[in-house]
Amino acid sequence: ADSHRSVEGKDVFLEVPLNDVPIVGDNSYWNSRLGDLGSNMGIMLIITSTLFAIAETGMGRLAQDRYRLLAENLLDIVWTMDFDMKFTYLSPSAAKLRGFTIDEMLEETLEERHPPASLEKVRHYLEGSLKLVAEGKATPKLSKTEEYESICKDGSIVWFEARSRFLFDDNGTPIGFVGVSSDITERREARKEQEHLQAQLNHAQKMDSVGRLAGGVAHDFNNMLGVILGHAEMALLKTKPEDSLSEHITEIYKAAERSADLTRQLLGFARKQTVMPQAMDLNETLD
Repeated sequence: ADSHRSVEGKDVFLEVPLNDVPIVGDNSYWNSRLGDLGSNMGIMLIITSTLFAIAETGMGRLAQDRYRLLAENLLDIVWTMDFDMKFTYLSPSAAKLRGFTIDEMLEETLEERHPPASLEKVRHYLEGSLKLVAEGKATPKLSKTEEYESICKDGSIVWFEARSRFLFDDNGTPIGFVGVSSDITERREARKEQEHLQAQLNHAQKMDSVGRLAGGVAHDFNNMLGVILGHAEMALLKTKPEDSLSEHITEIYKAAERSADLTRQLLGFARKQTVMPQAMDLNETLD
């Protein structure tokens, strides 16, 4: 852990893995600027505010180099923007992720930055934030986490998860937003694939349930058809072919046989295999 002198003259101790920057010592200055830095927002916002403090107070060259090194090597994007949703600061990783230069991104409009769906989401966020400012309810503790799309220079889309808060000046007046954006494109693709696989699993389970139900119904129905076919055959044996009743019994027998074919298909569906029963001579089989 490194020890650096804060703007107030107090020591601030920082442990600095690139993707996790917890504040171990006194962070009163940063809380006054950004509010209580929880585990999410404490990741990299401390570096951004420190860079501001360096510019404002003329901290030593060594401190400047150290904090600049941290900001320039973060994988996520540290940023600030005003209430016109114009970036006022972007860490260098933004250029690597989107392909634009930092200067180009500082000048771009919302329409140039976001596709329609995310553009509407950002405008809704701005509208709600400005309402809080107008009502005097904008506090350092308010935070927002949102997923949105950004357009890259080559026209491709990258998904970000942005964690943001109000940014305040030294007088406690809200002047914009400060936040950290993480590239979650691969995570969203993996989640989409997982949802697709889950949908396939759900469909398979439904079909299995339908198969079990169809098999149970077909089995019971097949038993009843066996009774009908048996009685129809016995009735035909007791009637003469020229008898008018024989014709009706024959039609009953044929209909029962067609129904038996349907039940065999249902049973085959339930068992996931085709059942094709055939008449056989037991004497020949046993021999």
